[in-house]
Amino acid sequence: MAEESIYPVWRGRWQDARIGLPHGYFTQRSIRLDCRGPLYISAKAHLSFDVKVYTATHRVSAKWSEGTGFYTEDVVTRPVAILDHTWVGSEAILYNCIIGEGSIVALGTVVRSVIVPAMSIVAGNPARLVGVWDRTLQEWFGLSGLPLERMTKEAYESLQLHP
Repeated sequence: MAEESIYPVWRGRWQDARIGLPHGYFTQRSIRLDCRGPLYISAKAHLSFDVKVYTATHRVSAKWSEGTGFYTEDVVTRPVAILDHTWVGSEAILYNCIIGEGSIVALGTVVRSVIVPAMSIVAGNPARLVGVWDRTLQEWFGLSGLPLERMTKEAYESLQLHP
């Protein structure tokens, strides 16, 4: 338990995550962080109140465990990266995803196993692309909820966020 965080706001080892914001930022906003898997949060990111970030899950198998009464196996980690100049709205849930630079995640959005493109807006459950930044007109352009690219281990590793 000595290596685990004593703070109620995150689970796992804080020092294993690459988080650019101070500890107090998360406690003041009731943000929940799961640091058991790869996690990167830019110092230039903004997270609103009650955001939840998950980096681990349980692999489900067909084997019944008499001891636990569940069909589960070991914990499996899934990476999350929140890049520069992003804005994650209140009560959003992030799991196994990359939030691209300059993107906005709307209030209550569930971003699971996808890549949010840079300079875009996502909303809903599951997250759908609802807007993109038009660099020529310098304004947001609305879309009707397009699906997002699936998250892969290779996509996360290509960001080279962890040494």
